Amino acid sequence: FLNKPHELILGIRPEDVYEDYEIPSSIKTSDQFEAKVELCELLGSEYHIHLTFNERDFVAKCQVNKPIEDGTNFVFKFNLNKLHLFDTENKKSIF
Repeated sequence: FLNKPHELILGIRPEDVYEDYEIPSSIKTSDQFEAKVELCELLGSEYHIHLTFNERDFVAKCQVNKPIEDGTNFVFKFNLNKLHLFDTENKKSIF
């Protein structure tokens, strides 16, 4: 399928990005990362946090346990079991 080197796209759903205190013990997570909060939307019992990380924008969905403000840094981990890889040439899912 991947018979030559080329770029891949990493995908993850907003609900699979965690603050450290939210992670259930059964979940295998990435190392810890930090990103700038561009916009934080309070939607009832959860936040939708729009982040910039490594010059890319993405959204995290987290429970409301403490205030999160625009312009601050957000520390998070990815659920490694929920990562997806896509081929940049044909946009098909690889994993």
